[in-house]
Amino acid sequence: MKNTIFAFLLLLPIAIYSQSNWVPLNLPNGLTPISLTCVSNSDLYYCTSSGILKSTNSGIDWFTLDATRFGGNCSFVMNPDNFIIQSADNLFYLSTDYGNEWFENGSYTIHNTSLIFSNNDYYLYMSYYKDNYPSAPSSGIRNSTDFGVTWNYMNHVHTWDRFGLLTTLPGNLLFSNVYDLVYAQKLGIYRTSDNGLGWIETNSGLPSMNILTLATDNSFNLYASQDSGIYKMNSNDFTWSKFTNEALTHVTYMEFNLNNDIVVVNNGKLFISTDGKKWYSNSVGLENVNVKIIEKDSDGYFYAVDTGGKIYKTLTPHLINQLPSSPILSYPINNQQVASDTVKFIWNSSDPLVTEYNFIISKDSLFSTTTDTTIADTTVTLVNLNINQKYYWKVSAYNEVGWGIESEAASFITGLTNVEADQIIPNKFNLYQNYPNPFNPSTKISWQSPVSGWQTLKVYDVLGNEVATLVNEYRNAGNYEINFDASKLSSGVYCYQLRTGEFVETKKMILVK
Repeated sequence: MKNTIFAFLLLLPIAIYSQSNWVPLNLPNGLTPISLTCVSNSDLYYCTSSGILKSTNSGIDWFTLDATRFGGNCSFVMNPDNFIIQSADNLFYLSTDYGNEWFENGSYTIHNTSLIFSNNDYYLYMSYYKDNYPSAPSSGIRNSTDFGVTWNYMNHVHTWDRFGLLTTLPGNLLFSNVYDLVYAQKLGIYRTSDNGLGWIETNSGLPSMNILTLATDNSFNLYASQDSGIYKMNSNDFTWSKFTNEALTHVTYMEFNLNNDIVVVNNGKLFISTDGKKWYSNSVGLENVNVKIIEKDSDGYFYAVDTGGKIYKTLTPHLINQLPSSPILSYPINNQQVASDTVKFIWNSSDPLVTEYNFIISKDSLFSTTTDTTIADTTVTLVNLNINQKYYWKVSAYNEVGWGIESEAASFITGLTNVEADQIIPNKFNLYQNYPNPFNPSTKISWQSPVSGWQTLKVYDVLGNEVATLVNEYRNAGNYEINFDASKLSSGVYCYQLRTGEFVETKKMILVK
């Protein structure tokens, strides 16, 4: 029976909210999506198997730019002067009037594998591949300083390499995932800062050479997705560290909103997060929950393209359409007496996409005079409060939509500075949320008991198997705290359970390595 009790926790690392923020745009049915590009004036360019569609009013109305020349595999890029270059059928085309007229601008009997424009050095980069069987294949990477009028050849990493995804960072840094054609193996990510004269392997910290996609956030941090999750690069030493948990194992698209929250397409579904640890499903309102592309415009609105070619737009310039939930205060509990020298305040995290909290404390219940603190964490520690003083406190949460409703207010009374926490007799049982949570590899668990008795505190995995016994002894009434070291356990959801007399309470915690 206990296995059934804990099994539902397998789904808890990714929270789900139900308020829809997506509306479908009016488009023909049966389109095969290839790419969607939003430009600075919020015009949309939608490349499909039937040609290029353009909208000048954020997707309300669409018209066809060219249905004959640009059907098939193609890609857009734009430079600051709003020129557009289009690659299709082994040809390059240039437009200086937002796609109304096109001029042929070079021909290669190759397959374009990636095409990007770098706002960092104003270069256009193009990787290509041609199968010359039975002769050796031709492949490589070129750049252009005049937006495609002329192309310059760049050196290979080795002799025969196929360059795939391309992305750039300030400092003339170009990154690409590379495939060795001679030995038929993936080489992972390489970088160059001298236009290809020298390439440096950049795979330290990545568990494999298989790169699904590359993306940069608004702060010029680089991310790579693999089958084991998303990894973030340290810009100081070019090493990688795990950014997300194991719940996301096939991320094929990454984007960032104006607040630098990350949006991903994982196995065709949308998920969003502020820190890579807690994720929210964002597919409610999409008729076909099999997303291929996610894009945002300059006003902050997002567009999702499903595999059937339909485009959806967010109702608001946010990924969500919901204020954060009200925080639940955990410690100190209402009317509790605490030591005045150091008081640690703890509350439960709010949803969805909370980026910060406002902690408010006052000496009167009306909060006529307050001290406010804005922080990103779910705990605040205050020192040297007035002795024998009753205080009141409450917390509110903030996300990209705005500030949510404040929590209920709680009060506490400060005792003498030299009073130990376990000497203060609480008035009820309570098992507090562990802190920090998620944690790696240790966390603190606190509880209180108003009566003396035998107490047990145990940790279980999601199947209900006991993995640790932290306390199993007689203890006096009081407040307690213990450190749980999970360095020998694997990442995942665990439960900790307190038993004392007839009181039993269980809470979950998340280990992220």
